[in-house]
Amino acid sequence: MQYSSGEILYFSVLKEFVTLAKELKECRSLCHYITTNAKKCVGEHHSIEGEKNTYKWLVDKLVPH
Repeated sequence: MQYSSGEILYFSVLKEFVTLAKELKECRSLCHYITTNAKKCVGEHHSIEGEKNTYKWLVDKLVPH
């Protein structure tokens, strides 16, 4: 996995995403761990201001002026 400076997650290839998605689907303990800890993780790594800036950056890049 790779991260840009804008905290947007990219997978190097689609196959990597599919493989990890299948693993998550098939591993109940991993799924439980992620959902149990999601609120804490979001609170630690995201903020309203940061999300606003990310969406603004995305719109600026994708929508012609």
